[in-house]
Amino acid sequence: MNATYNPPQNLSTSVRWARNLYGLCALLFVIGIAVQVFFAGATLLVNGSYLATHKNFAHVIEGLTLLIPIIGFFARLPRRMHVLNVLLLIDFILQYVFLYINVGVPAFRALHAVNALVMFSITATLIVMWRRLRRLALPIPTS
Repeated sequence: MNATYNPPQNLSTSVRWARNLYGLCALLFVIGIAVQVFFAGATLLVNGSYLATHKNFAHVIEGLTLLIPIIGFFARLPRRMHVLNVLLLIDFILQYVFLYINVGVPAFRALHAVNALVMFSITATLIVMWRRLRRLALPIPTS
């Protein structure tokens, strides 16, 4: 969040609800990424059958990548957060590109794991920004 952003002091109820829902979705998404890493690790180190769970759970959390930018719009977030929301959505789409587009370089698929780290970082940054935004949007005490 840049220093020139002046949050409104009197947010409507719908904006406050949208901001709370936004934070919840971002938290669920970052937890979902951690769960995905667990399933990927279990696939490699325990039993290959965890791959099906990894694939299925990806479809569960992909809905959050669509919701986060939409809810963010209604939450009247700063521009930087909107940019990161769209970047998160693009990164999630890239997860499929890294897996299913054959570019002739087998190691290209390994970018799927690296991109998961990028998505985790973006979402963690969004959560920090969301918490700061909530703190700034609190009413100023008059007494």
